Amino acid sequence: MRSERWNFTRRFFGTVLVMPTLSVRCPACQQVASFDAALAGRPAPCTHCGQRMLVPAAAPPVVAPPPVALPPVVAPTKPSVAPRPPVEAPAIQVAPAKKLAPVAPAPRRELTAREKASLRVRAQIVLLVLAVLILACATMLILWLTDMGNSS
Repeated sequence: MRSERWNFTRRFFGTVLVMPTLSVRCPACQQVASFDAALAGRPAPCTHCGQRMLVPAAAPPVVAPPPVALPPVVAPTKPSVAPRPPVEAPAIQVAPAKKLAPVAPAPRRELTAREKASLRVRAQIVLLVLAVLILACATMLILWLTDMGNSS
């Protein structure tokens, strides 16, 4: 016996389509079972106990049990407390700020000849890459403009 539910959910292009269901109380286990509307008038197994029952064509509405009466809620009372006298905060004394002596920047060390050559090579590479990008953009612009002139 299959234990899966009988109301099917189908997906259609990302949208969930849910078929209309009928809710029926099982005569064997007294649980409410849900069935597809397509099963109306046909026998189907209960989703809880598996007992086969006839799904009525027009299912009567399932009546919820009456609500349970709860005792009334009593608000707690606040105990009466005498107000406290205000407390004075002690005075805070702030010492004057000390003036700091200006700090000289750390001396820069001189670059070696090898470090200078490395920086020069890096700068040349950056300029070369920029030149290639500008050339590629100019070529694309020229091709686009000549293509626009040929298409009209």
